[in-house]
Amino acid sequence: MTNGIAFRFLPALLLAAIMVPATASAQTTGTLHVTVADWLPAWDPDTGGWAVARAGQSVGKLSIRSSEPAAPVPAGEYDVYWFQDEAHRDMPILVAEGVTVNAGQTTDVRVQTGVIIEVADWVPPLGPGGQIRAFSTTDVALNWTTGAPMVLPEGRVVVYWNADATDDLLPIWLGTFDIEASFGGIGTEVRMEEEVTIVRVAPGGPADIAGIRDGDEILAADGTALGGMTLAAAVDLLRGPSGSSLVVSVRRAGGEPFDVTIRRSIIDSQVVVRVDAGIRVVVGPGLPPLGEGGRWFVTYTDDDPLERPLAFAETADATLLVGHTTYDVYWQETATAAPRLVAEDIVVNGGIVAVPIGGRGK
Repeated sequence: MTNGIAFRFLPALLLAAIMVPATASAQTTGTLHVTVADWLPAWDPDTGGWAVARAGQSVGKLSIRSSEPAAPVPAGEYDVYWFQDEAHRDMPILVAEGVTVNAGQTTDVRVQTGVIIEVADWVPPLGPGGQIRAFSTTDVALNWTTGAPMVLPEGRVVVYWNADATDDLLPIWLGTFDIEASFGGIGTEVRMEEEVTIVRVAPGGPADIAGIRDGDEILAADGTALGGMTLAAAVDLLRGPSGSSLVVSVRRAGGEPFDVTIRRSIIDSQVVVRVDAGIRVVVGPGLPPLGEGGRWFVTYTDDDPLERPLAFAETADATLLVGHTTYDVYWQETATAAPRLVAEDIVVNGGIVAVPIGGRGK
């Protein structure tokens, strides 16, 4: 897997320098103004900032860089990149393509897409050098964090949990996510059960202002019942032009439905990555205790147990952090004993899954 991209910037002390041709004037130069959405991490004012390259050119040809929100830029069409700090300077994030800067005018670019990281209380903290890393589906490294929100470009990304900087454990796949542009909506994350259920209400968003709460069910939108629809079709009904109104029929905690009017607004793309899935073994009387060097561990379903485990523990009461997929569980009594398959095809969709095991294994 790619560990990074060899993009080379100027030394940190020069990051704030704006390089504009000496012949540039007010007639040929506009202003580029870059802001970062409040919920995303801002750049470090000393070592972070934004940069541009002529539209369609290689990122290696970054020509203008600034650690200030606004800077003069020769008129033209540009791709805009964001880098958070010194550690990220070799990995700028493409945040806007084909931005037109007109002479004598200010062009605004808003950094607005990314993911929110939610880590369950039981999850052990990242070890030395540990990171949550995001890659494109072509394995290009995009960004990383130790727990804060992460700026990402539009598109499909794959997110991994790297427990520490050693090779003892493989990265845990947390999921594949679609990062989309801003849209007109009500500011909720939803899932489809028997009805559309609110998983998360964006603080300060239209639904929050209207009194919608996590766990509410939306039964209808502008009189159209949502039950039985696909999730995508239901979401399409909830979205609409910024400033337009939507009347939703809501049921809370099994009570009687009531109507709420919500005024849509522009919603920044906020994808939530939950680090909350675990497997814990419950040992029956048929299994001997773990001996010297013994452990239990998990692999992805049907993976070779002799390869490096995804996660392991030396005590039976420990909970292993895993992703939202299926796993096989192995029991290895000592360091020299052959691993024994004790549970297979364990489906994990979040939360801690208890796996009872007993006997001598398979």
